[in-house]
Amino acid sequence: MIENSSILSPSCPRRTSLINTLYLQKAAFDKLNILKGFIVEKIRYIIIVNQIRIAIDEINLPPNKLYLAEVEFDTEQEMNTFSMPIPYVQEITDQQQYNGYTLAKRFSNSKLI
Repeated sequence: MIENSSILSPSCPRRTSLINTLYLQKAAFDKLNILKGFIVEKIRYIIIVNQIRIAIDEINLPPNKLYLAEVEFDTEQEMNTFSMPIPYVQEITDQQQYNGYTLAKRFSNSKLI
């Protein structure tokens, strides 16, 4: 099953990006799992604030942990009026050093598995 969603970005209010999530059955996973790649492990927490879903990823990067929050909006108005209810350091939308591939490559010591 492929799930598509359009994400509005607070830092680029006129731009949306398409996120694809691919759910695999075990047989398909086993076939793809032979490919080389980088691994990053995370724990995802979901909170709902004023009917807005916030996903918080905890990424273990010894000796530290990195927390990334992802917020999806249905409308531009929701995005423009949203105020993050938890403290944060910086907005990272569209910063390549925080995308999943870059994090996996950086924090798995650049070893392909």
